[in-house]
Order: sequence, then structure tokens, then C-alpha cells
Amino acid sequence: MSGNITMSMVRIENPLYHAIDNPEVPRYLIDGIHSQSAMDKLKDERRAVWHAKKELPHDKRKAYAERDAKQMQFMYDKVRGVPDEFNSTTAGRSLRLAQSFNFARVMNMVGVSAVAEGMTVFTQFGLKAALQGMPAFKAMLRDAKTEMLKNEHAREMEALFATGSQHYMDAFKNFADADGLTISRSAGSKFFNKADEVVHTMTNITSKWSGLKAVDGYSRMWAASAQLQQIANAAAKSKAGKITGVKRERMRSLGLSDDMTERVFSQVRKHGTKESGSTAMNREKWSDREAAAALRLATWRSSRLAIQENFIGQGAPWLSHWMGRVIFQFRGFMLGAHSAQFLRNLHIRDFAGFATWMASAVTGGLSYAAMTHLQATGRSDREKFLKERLSMEKLGAAMFQSASWSSIMPNMFDTALVAAGRKSVFDTGTSGTGSAFFQSPTLDLLDAIPKAAGGVSRVVTGGGYTQADARNLARLIPFQNMAPTIPLLNALISGLPESRGNR
Repeated sequence: MSGNITMSMVRIENPLYHAIDNPEVPRYLIDGIHSQSAMDKLKDERRAVWHAKKELPHDKRKAYAERDAKQMQFMYDKVRGVPDEFNSTTAGRSLRLAQSFNFARVMNMVGVSAVAEGMTVFTQFGLKAALQGMPAFKAMLRDAKTEMLKNEHAREMEALFATGSQHYMDAFKNFADADGLTISRSAGSKFFNKADEVVHTMTNITSKWSGLKAVDGYSRMWAASAQLQQIANAAAKSKAGKITGVKRERMRSLGLSDDMTERVFSQVRKHGTKESGSTAMNREKWSDREAAAALRLATWRSSRLAIQENFIGQGAPWLSHWMGRVIFQFRGFMLGAHSAQFLRNLHIRDFAGFATWMASAVTGGLSYAAMTHLQATGRSDREKFLKERLSMEKLGAAMFQSASWSSIMPNMFDTALVAAGRKSVFDTGTSGTGSAFFQSPTLDLLDAIPKAAGGVSRVVTGGGYTQADARNLARLIPFQNMAPTIPLLNALISGLPESRGNR
């Protein structure tokens, strides 16, 4: 139902329309898609555009027209929640279980990278707005005791974005496929249903104990709050007909046209109130309800651009294919960053974009250094490990790989290296898996199984057991790279030979 409502609200403005100079043309090219017949009409209109290109051969016009129509239907189905048939098959559910298991297996340090990303709020919104949007520690302790938000701005943020509700939502076992669509468990076997419950609990533990949920939720809340404070500060500086204090291109990238930005600023100046250094928007008092809705959507977009989260429809259709999900598991973030972080900031070309690129690289390098020291705790070869993993080359690779703008460039580079028989350069991620496209978590799991089995079989045949064998076995275990687990595992296996040559 929510998908149908969303499609009915889709509006695409006509660039030729002008209220004074050209009022005869329709204001909107698309003013809501209310049914499948309406979508079929749009597909026919798209086909007509291609068929009008008489300079192209007929077969090419037909192929291009059907390609576009297929993509339009694909997007329409995904937004409405039409399930993929493959995801309900035995193979589809098995693949989804393996991918969920991989999350609990290798993503237990992802909170470290989330902390580094959160620090870029300062560069994206400015020091003043970031500090205004940051909740005071004293107020956090007070509200934790009373379980009530006393600050008007904090209450408004919670009402706008339902922050803090994720833990309550995850208390219920919501089962969805790789596209986020709810799965009908009544059609599944008892085995898959039980496996779903076990894996769901494991992934929930990983999300919480890795710090991902807490850090990501706080950072996103902070980014949204800082964006509102930046708008409030700009509104105070601006006058009617003149926007200052914020770059127009950034407001446009959030869906706020120049006219709408002025309308928002006008309402902020009229109804905004200062409290504890921050500005409460008091949206419920706004007389311009369209401006209030536009501000809410713009802030939502901003928080998901500042703290990267891919939007629905941002990925190519082939990423929904089972092979695309295997190869690009946990890498959709990087694909989305190419447009959201690299191309967008390259287009705007301001200091905030450049500073964010640099800040994400520096904080990413610092996070990598901290993670490497944790991984070295308890190792028998600690000094050698730190010397190799904290060399200038590795620190540089970690900074580049962690930078928001690098996107899939490290993956493409490593894919070419590994294919040529060379070692990876960008093996500095928090998951511990390679960055080449054919070193995805699922393929890493398939690679670890025979290596772990080989180590165990050598023990049975009297061939001895080494630290490398133990680490290969640990790669199969959930939570194996969680912060408390890493030094414990290192301490347990420190008495074993480091390799077969050291026995």
C-alpha cells in the first residue's frame, strides 16, 4: 500500500513551464502514477519517443524502446513491493541465508568505519551548525533517566525522523528478501523458517555489538539536526529575494528550488525559536504546509547523503539479480557513493565537498590504524604484523579506500591486480575480505570451507595444526572478527606454530 501511495505522489516538473512566460504547457510531465494502466501509458509514450527517431534502424528503435519500458516496469514493481519470484525458491532462500550469515560472520567491525563517517558532519554543514545540532551530554544523561526528551528541537527531530525507534523495530522478527520486500513465511518450509529466525538473531547481535546501529543512528540524527541548523542560520542571514549562508546548488541537490528555499527561509524566520543554542523549526505552526513538507524531505535526503545510505532505485536493475547480489554484497554502498559523494560534490565544487573528501580519508585512516592495533593484540607476531599493516603504503591504501569519493575505484584496481596474479593493495576493509569483485563475502565463505577442512584433516593425519589453519577455521564462525573475539582468538592460538615452515 505504501508503494502505491508513493507512486501516486510522484511529480516531475515540466522544464518548459513558467507561470508568466509559458503558462499554457502542463506544469508537470508526470503528476502521479495511480495504476498499472497509467504506467502502461507512460511506457507507450516512451516507446513513441524512440519510434520517432527515424534516423535509427527499426530494430534498434524497438530494442531501445523495450529496454526502457522494461526498466520502468522494474522500478514500478520494486517501489510497490512486487516480490521477485526467485527469492521465494529454495535456491533464492538459501542464497539469502548465506548472505545474512555473512553479515554476522564478517561485519562485526563495521561500527569503526561508521564512526569515521560520522565525523564528516563538521565538514558538510560547518562547525557552527554541527555543534548546534549535537545534543549536549548533560541533556543526554537527563533524558536517559527520565525517558523523555525535554528539548523542543530534540522532540521535533524524533517526530520528524522516528530516530531511536530502530531497536524497537528489530525486537520483532521482520523477514525480508534482498530488496527489502517482506517474505511470506507461510509458503516456506519449517527448515527455512527456523533458519531465518536463527540468522535474524545473529545479524541483530552483530548490528548492535559492532556499534553500527548506535553510531549510524546517532550520526544520521546529528546530520539531520545539523542540516536544520544550517538552514536556520542561513534563513537568519538571508533577506527576501536573496539567499545567503548556504550554497544554492546544495539546496537544489536536496530538492529545494530557489523559490522553495526562500519559502522555507520565510517560515523559519517567522516561526523558528531559539532554545539552548539551537533553533526549533516548529513546523506544526507553519502556514505554508508545502514548504514544511519540502523541508522534511530535504532534511531526510541530506541525512542520507551525509551519512551514506543508498536510495531506492539508485542501483542498476542487474544488482537485483542473484549474481549481482553475490558479487556486490556489502558493496552497494560503494556503488551509491559514486553518484552521491563523488559526482555530486564534483558537480557542486565547493569547499564543503573538498573538505568532506579529505576528512573521510583522514578519519578512515585513523580508524584503520585503531582497528589494526586491536587485531594485533595477543598475536605472537605482533611487531611484524604492525610493521606490515601500518606501513605508509597500507595507511595510504586505507585512507583512499575509506574516502567517501573513492567509490568502487579500489575494487576495480584490485580486481585487475588479482586477475593478473598479483596481491591486493586495498585489503584494508573492516570485513577482512578482499576488495576484488570476485572476493565477495559469499565467495570468501566458499573459499574458507575447504581451507578449514584441510587444516582439520591434517590434524587427523598427524600433519600438525598451525595458526593459519586456526584462522581459516575461525573465518567460518559468526562474530569471529568482533572486538572482544579478536584478541581472545589471538591469545588462544598464540602457542601454535605461525606456519608450517616454523614448526
